[in-house]
Amino acid sequence: VQILDRNGNLKLVFDIKDLDVAVKIAREADSEQRWKQLADLALSMSELGLAQQCLKEAKDYNGLLLLASSTGDKAAVEHLVAESRTAGKNNVSFLGSFLLGDLDGCIDLLVNTGRPAEAALFARCHRPSRMSDLVQIWKEELAKTNPKAAESLADPSKYPDLFPEYRDALDLEKQRDAATSGSVAAAAAAA
Repeated sequence: VQILDRNGNLKLVFDIKDLDVAVKIAREADSEQRWKQLADLALSMSELGLAQQCLKEAKDYNGLLLLASSTGDKAAVEHLVAESRTAGKNNVSFLGSFLLGDLDGCIDLLVNTGRPAEAALFARCHRPSRMSDLVQIWKEELAKTNPKAAESLADPSKYPDLFPEYRDALDLEKQRDAATSGSVAAAAAAA
């Protein structure tokens, strides 16, 4: 069922809640907006499979991540991380990697997108064993625009006195990885 709104644009009418008709209309229109509307309808009717299909058609990576993470669908999150990375949807890829406990994937994404400072700071909190390498990358990038600032960055392995809890953080990282296989979600569940 279709009607015209005030601007003359076709609009799906979902009041009838007939998913078969709505899918037909969405296929005919083949627009992201129609697929998103149908995804909303499917979600309101607890039709999660159809909602996922519609979100894929709409290339709604944020919606897919929300659906996959809220239903605990690890395989869908893994697939979405790869797909969103290819599509340049770095925020979705980063968050999906983090949800999966792929801390190295998060760091690599930050480095590969020209964000070595963020990568080093993320590593400081979540993967201290990678800090030294990341500080070096950060220094090299920063030296291109501000050599003096680059010189002021301290590597925790070379200046342990500036990072008094660095060794403890490394030990805790090893313990966490041994207990959870690196999964942030598993670590949170174990706490």
